[in-house]
Amino acid sequence: MKLVVAIISKQDAEQTVEALTKADFRTTRLDSVGGFLKEKNSTLLVGVEAKQVDAVLSVIGQTAKSHTEQLTPTPAMGGPGDFFLADPVEVSVGGATVFVVDVDRFERL
Repeated sequence: MKLVVAIISKQDAEQTVEALTKADFRTTRLDSVGGFLKEKNSTLLVGVEAKQVDAVLSVIGQTAKSHTEQLTPTPAMGGPGDFFLADPVEVSVGGATVFVVDVDRFERL
């Protein structure tokens, strides 16, 4: 048994959960917040047999797409009279970060 933990952008979450459900994979969705951009994400938990992991990854890969956005860096705390003007930077966001973890025991109670 495996546990697939997929961290995806919040905007892709609904479509991904629907696609996983349509493919007969039970999914638990948790709201989360990312580190670098402090963006809202969703963390999906999917428990499957080892032979089903590739199918789950395929569904996630088809629905959680990466794209680019313009980000204006925020200034660090400066002293009086400091002036900060930053140009927007293009960053890649979205897609999925996925962990596949062995499960020693699973029970549905």
